[in-house]
Amino acid sequence: CADANMLGQKRTDRRTNVGAIYEREIDASTVLTVHGAYDEKDINQYFSQVTDNINQNFYHYTDLRHNGRIGDLPLKSYAGVFFNRMKQDGETFQNMADGIGTKGLKIQDSQGWIQNMGIRFREELEFVPKWTLAAGLGYERSHLNVHAVVLNSGSSNSNQAVTRDFDNWAPEMSLTWKPAEGYRHWIRASTGYAIPQISQLTRNPTTGLPGENFQLKPQKNYNMEIGTASQLSKTLSVEVVGFWVFVHNEFISQSIGTTSNTATVNADLSQYRGVELAYDWRPIEAWRFSGAYTHTIANYVNFQDVAASVPTSRDGKKVPNVPVDYLNAKVEYDQVAYGHKPAGWGAWIQGSWMNSYLLNNANTIGIPAYLIGNANVHYEQPLVNNAWFRFAKMYVEVNNIADTRYAASGQVTSANSMNSNSTQLYFAGYGRSAYAGVTLGF
Repeated sequence: CADANMLGQKRTDRRTNVGAIYEREIDASTVLTVHGAYDEKDINQYFSQVTDNINQNFYHYTDLRHNGRIGDLPLKSYAGVFFNRMKQDGETFQNMADGIGTKGLKIQDSQGWIQNMGIRFREELEFVPKWTLAAGLGYERSHLNVHAVVLNSGSSNSNQAVTRDFDNWAPEMSLTWKPAEGYRHWIRASTGYAIPQISQLTRNPTTGLPGENFQLKPQKNYNMEIGTASQLSKTLSVEVVGFWVFVHNEFISQSIGTTSNTATVNADLSQYRGVELAYDWRPIEAWRFSGAYTHTIANYVNFQDVAASVPTSRDGKKVPNVPVDYLNAKVEYDQVAYGHKPAGWGAWIQGSWMNSYLLNNANTIGIPAYLIGNANVHYEQPLVNNAWFRFAKMYVEVNNIADTRYAASGQVTSANSMNSNSTQLYFAGYGRSAYAGVTLGF
């Protein structure tokens, strides 16, 4: 079935996160931070199949930060270790397409876990006045174990397991110049990585049906950046950043054909180029005008798309689901933020515009542009005689003021044209919605 209403298409996901941070100032120049948390994701999604996944994740990191000197040169040092382990139990069922997402026969049962551990180092040295050289290195050892059983008519059809190990290094280096107070210019080169997830390894890459995709390679990105942040006057600051990123073996997840079955493949090489602009202008007391704009050009350099009906070269095509233009602007009025009153009113209005962008590797299907406006009114009151709370901030907020109907995001598809499945490509944004609440400051 490709009818979103008949499938009862929806996502009912819940996330629970509880943790603690311990921080100790060992001496005037050294700070130790220990962080541990438990994070559970309960994922229930209703598409052409119904998937239930529970991910239980424990993660921990310990950091040591130190401000010191090498001779007369200021040196900032950072060292850290981290560990996390996530277990996943997943089930996939037929969707009976009865309008409420009733589960049919079980199609797949998967269990697995991912464990990561590693170290990070970073040094920042002001080698001459106003010039800082920074270098960092991260290393991560990942161990992944997954066991997938694909069922045919409710009985076992295939039973496959895989164990994979990954070693990833992520060096970075930057040079920063601060010629005067409020001015900062920099260049930076860095790397990043991502490893396949259990859900990606348990979907056939050509059909999107439950199966094995154990040949997925880890993703690696190489980043170059040049930027400037300048306080042009007492009231105006701007930031401009240009970036160029190459991604090797990028994970491309897309729905296959006329279904919403999703599979992931590697694109050999893709690139992202663009610019980010931001401004912060405060011409009048208690007033602030701010905004940001991002323009991104993303295209494949080398990619043989095996999810197409016939394996097809996508070299030169734009990478789907990458917004080309995004603009955000905000006007704020806030008495308390400027410190002139112990209590006071505030308000802001904000607009966000997203340009149209593409949703398939053939570059023939797109998502419409949209413009959304939000507004907020709030009042902040200090709680002078309260032993637990410092202040209370009450607010009322209205989002999507014009009640615009729009697609907030999209699903990449291997289809080359719009069809009866097209309604499953778009995830609707919220209509007009109002919120009221109280924020308490400890």
